[in-house]
Amino acid sequence: MGEGETVPALLKEDGTPFKIAVLIPTINNAEELDIVLGRLGKQTYPHFEVVISDSKSKDNTKEVCEKHGATWIDDPSRNRADACNFALEQMDHDLVLFTDDDTVPPLDWVAKLVRWFDNPEVGAVGGPNFAPDDDPFGA
Repeated sequence: MGEGETVPALLKEDGTPFKIAVLIPTINNAEELDIVLGRLGKQTYPHFEVVISDSKSKDNTKEVCEKHGATWIDDPSRNRADACNFALEQMDHDLVLFTDDDTVPPLDWVAKLVRWFDNPEVGAVGGPNFAPDDDPFGA
């Protein structure tokens, strides 16, 4: 699939489209988040909402979210797990994809994850994680 081409919406058994969100927890990382949101805006699967769970950032995170049309949630949490859980309580989506504010996804990332849910026996999907060669912690 070439750049600019899109994948049709994934439909539930009743023919209605799945409500899909990409959830990104963040705190004070507007610069990298701007890059990630720009990339999410170019996905080959365009039928999703981006939700940012912002743990009291002091930078321009909210403005970056507004620039990209992402939903911004003012989150009182101070760690990733709590931020994700807090946001999930505010959301009403059939599928939620998680990523980080410093992870630039491939252009077909959403499409490759969502396609598995065409099978009603699939309950969760994950992808490979690769640490940079120069990462001393082997994250």
